[in-house]
Amino acid sequence: MERRLTIRVWLLLSLIFLLVISILALSYRMFALRESKSKALAIAELVRDTLTSYMVMGVMDKRNEFLDRIREIPTVESIRVIRGESVIKQFGPGSLLETPQDDLEKKSWQREKSLNSWRKVLERLPTR
Repeated sequence: MERRLTIRVWLLLSLIFLLVISILALSYRMFALRESKSKALAIAELVRDTLTSYMVMGVMDKRNEFLDRIREIPTVESIRVIRGESVIKQFGPGSLLETPQDDLEKKSWQREKSLNSWRKVLERLPTR
C-alpha cells in the first residue's frame, strides 16, 4: 500500500516537472523569436533612415561602405537593400542586387509588408 502511494507521488511529481519544463521551453522560444524580430526591425529601420539621409545629403555613393559596416555586426548574417517602386521611379532601377531575387522577396513587395517567414529571420523586411 505504502509502495503504491510512493509510486503515484513520484509519477505525479515527474508529470508536473515535465509540464513545467515544457512551459519554460516554449516561453523561452517565444521570447527568443520576439527578440530576434525586434533586433531585425531595428536594423531595418536604421538602414532605411540612414539611406534616406544619404539621399537627402547627396552621398548615395557611400552607401556600400555603410552596408559593409552593418554586415560586420556579428549578429547580422547578411543584408540587402531592395528598391521600392517609388525609389525606382525617382532614381532608376539600380543594380541587379537591388531587385528581388526570389519568390519570397517578390511576394513581400507585392503585399507591401513583410511575410512571416523565419527562413532568413526577417532580413527581407521591406524598407520603403
